[in-house]
Amino acid sequence: MDQQRDLINQTGRVVARQIVTVAAVAALAWYLGRPDMAKGLGYGGGLAALLAAMLSASLQRAADHAGEGGARILYRGAVERFVVVGVAVILAAAVWGLHIGGVIGGLIIAHVVSFIEAASLYGPRRKTE
Repeated sequence: MDQQRDLINQTGRVVARQIVTVAAVAALAWYLGRPDMAKGLGYGGGLAALLAAMLSASLQRAADHAGEGGARILYRGAVERFVVVGVAVILAAAVWGLHIGGVIGGLIIAHVVSFIEAASLYGPRRKTE
């Protein structure tokens, strides 16, 4: 139970940092006169935050069913996230006409934030308790 609570807390921190970082970059883009880019950045960052939450949910489900198909749950979660990304990017570009560079930029920025968070938690210089 403590591990699940830790995972939920870590996911919350990652998502919050992703949103704040992407929002700051989007605000800068808006300030610099690129509202189209800012909207795309916000969409991409929001999509990345959704994907982080989906990954966390998959990990929790897999942990709950560790001996009975946990790997299958992880693979299914990966496919679900892949489909969500595909549909979301198609909708962003073809239906809503968002700046695709902004969408991809938002995804990249948010993922870099999650990599930095993971490195701080699990890297060689991780925080010890």
